[in-house]
Amino acid sequence: MRGMGHDVAVALPEDGPLTEILEGIGAQISIEPLCVLRRVAGATGARVPVRLPGVCRDADVTVLWTIALTAYLPALRLRRRMVLCSVHEILLGKAGRLLAAWTCALSQALMVNSEATARWLTRDLHNFQAHLAYPVAPPYDPLPRGNSTSAPLQLLLMGRVNGHKGHLEAVRAVQAAREAGAPTEITLLGGSFPGQERHLAELLAAIEVLPWATYGGEVADTRAFVEKCDLVLVPTNRPEPFGIVALEAWAAGRRVIASDQGGLLEATKMVEGITVPAADIAALSQAIVRAAQDPSMRVAPARYAPAGSRCTSAAREVAWRTALAEACGHLHAKAHAYRQTA
Repeated sequence: MRGMGHDVAVALPEDGPLTEILEGIGAQISIEPLCVLRRVAGATGARVPVRLPGVCRDADVTVLWTIALTAYLPALRLRRRMVLCSVHEILLGKAGRLLAAWTCALSQALMVNSEATARWLTRDLHNFQAHLAYPVAPPYDPLPRGNSTSAPLQLLLMGRVNGHKGHLEAVRAVQAAREAGAPTEITLLGGSFPGQERHLAELLAAIEVLPWATYGGEVADTRAFVEKCDLVLVPTNRPEPFGIVALEAWAAGRRVIASDQGGLLEATKMVEGITVPAADIAALSQAIVRAAQDPSMRVAPARYAPAGSRCTSAAREVAWRTALAEACGHLHAKAHAYRQTA
């Protein structure tokens, strides 16, 4: 946005690593309480704020970054603000559909992070365009491998421990693969959000007596773990809006085995990964056995996989220019209507 000549102000709910990074590239930062919709908070956390964050009050276009901030839509529209909502969620069920309809009805422009997110968001609408901007993949730079092809297959799972990222399913699939004769070990990474601690407790209890399963906790840098692994698992059992872990694995020179639904399916195809039916432990186990038997699975995926051209900063810039032009088009139309009335 700065490169396009726009002034950018960002509201953050608390100080942290983003503050210095954003200030370093020219953004004005405001730390202030934000109303964020969170699934773990349930109905008690749902409220519609009447006040806008300070940085929004004089903005020509307000970008709501994730559908979790759409509680601000009524206040923004009442003040005749132009709104671009960037959606990176797929929320199943009636509440999710209502939230999607709310977002589409009150936003002047929409951005999504996958075709799957777009289908979920706009499925009840006709001729409603959402601008697609895939996340940017890290630079392709395969890490060295610490294992020989004769060693046990080393698997890595990185994700929030919340009951649907597939940690327990992965452990059960590895157990089945080992029973089928495939020497396999797994390392699991990730912490839990407040209110989801029981899922971590269940995982730790499940692997307590399994010498081939290791929990590495929540880590800031996964490089050391990726270097020691042969493949990355992404066995989510709910539709994901996208699969950033698949991009990270590709960039690090590791293949992925992932669930075949939502935006994760798109990401896995773009990095030449293997897909299996979601929540199908038998299918995941069979894929692990095949990977353990096939030395080519320990070879880095191609540098020129589709992710290398579709998940880039240049592609995102095109999407941002188009989406902002649409939002600004509404702004200019409103100004023209005002002048005509005057």
